[in-house]
Amino acid sequence: MDGAVPSLLRALRIRLSEECRVRQRKRPFAKFVGANSNREDGLQLVDMIVGAMWHHVIEGNSQHFNTFARKVVDLWKAP
Repeated sequence: MDGAVPSLLRALRIRLSEECRVRQRKRPFAKFVGANSNREDGLQLVDMIVGAMWHHVIEGNSQHFNTFARKVVDLWKAP
């Protein structure tokens, strides 16, 4: 998460851990880290994927999402 402060990362990790526990799911992560995607190719790719997912869920525009939709295993829609 670009520019995320440690308190936000911690709160997100705790919230996702709670949701996994409630849904009796295996927790898929150990920790969250923050880094600048301008310097990390992998993070830049993830930013683009998340952006495509955002456009798909929020705006109903699936143009880019459809290129990788078959790879999505689980998509949680938060209120």
